[in-house]
Amino acid sequence: MSAHDDLLGVYEQWRTWSEAEGEAIQAGAWPQVARCQDAKLKLQSRILTATEAWQSENPNRGQEGTVDPQVRRVVSELILLEVRNSEWVAEQRRQAHRDRDQLGQSRRNLRQIQRAYAASPRALWQSYS
Repeated sequence: MSAHDDLLGVYEQWRTWSEAEGEAIQAGAWPQVARCQDAKLKLQSRILTATEAWQSENPNRGQEGTVDPQVRRVVSELILLEVRNSEWVAEQRRQAHRDRDQLGQSRRNLRQIQRAYAASPRALWQSYS
């Protein structure tokens, strides 16, 4: 297998993990999100190694204007997946903040209702007099 094919293979693994990560984000399955991110973290060193091997096989590759169009396309797609996942995480966080705020408001409302309907012990004692 050529270094180019190896590099594309590692990028494909990254894509698989990024897509799984996106599904986990959408489902709110945070332990699965963490597993996907750990797997991608481990792939980073393989990407660097594969990139170095590819560049050593093709010394002119990687210089300005000489990046392989296939590699450029794949990297662009992976960047879009990462941006999408980041946006989905941000939306999940916004929703969690909205939910938290709504629960806080509900708690305040319940306290007000409890104060309004809870009779003080003094008032109860006076009603028996």
